Amino acid sequence: MQGIQPPPDKLIRFADDSGYRFPQLRWTFNHYRELLPTANVARGKGPVSALPAAPVDLDGISFKTMTGASMNWTEALVKSYTDDILVMHKGKVVYEKYFGKGREDRQHIAMSLTKSFVGKLDPAAPVTKYLPEMKDTAYADATVRQVMDMTVGVKYSENYADPNADIWGYARSGGMLPAGPDYKGPRNFYDYLVTLQKEGAHGEGFVCKTVNAEVLAWIVKRVSGMRLTDLLSERIWKPMGAEFDSYFQVDSLGNESAAAV
Repeated sequence: MQGIQPPPDKLIRFADDSGYRFPQLRWTFNHYRELLPTANVARGKGPVSALPAAPVDLDGISFKTMTGASMNWTEALVKSYTDDILVMHKGKVVYEKYFGKGREDRQHIAMSLTKSFVGKLDPAAPVTKYLPEMKDTAYADATVRQVMDMTVGVKYSENYADPNADIWGYARSGGMLPAGPDYKGPRNFYDYLVTLQKEGAHGEGFVCKTVNAEVLAWIVKRVSGMRLTDLLSERIWKPMGAEFDSYFQVDSLGNESAAAV
């Protein structure tokens, strides 16, 4: 995406999936709002909570990789395709740099960091106390605690190397990926969640699954009567004095992607 009118070989589009190819995805992760619909999380008009800084020169620190090769800090960041990095120590920023399309005033996709913002509820309550819509799903006999702990026995695979993994069906339902002309599946997150069936017992093992965070977010919204954008803004973003607004990617009904973006 270079220039005012990028040539065809430099275009990044959502519909043809080019935004998720490497190296194009480095641009995508820094310009996500230009490809998909999003909802804003306002920082409000209060003062910014500035982070104290005590810069430390980390660039020359060297170490051995798992293969025994020598590498320094800067080389590691470049080789791992780092976009943005901020290191804090004892409450102070000791290192902050931006690479590629990263920039200090540019929003970067947060991926599964989003999961950590979703709610506090009665952990012993059954999911169906809040979401009767889930009565015929894997969550029918699960508790909120089991959802929080990612110990729900739900048939759902998140192997990103498998093109047939369930994560891609979830992503298409929420508009994160182009569905294609022959797509017949759900068209929003919640229509996808109610299709999930049980596999194994609840509470026996931890497996990180994006759909659990989506279910938890649905519960939070049902209980609070608020959108996640407003809830995050009022409870976290404004009180902590965030420097910039944030955002959630939304599906065709305006439901926020509470687990990944």
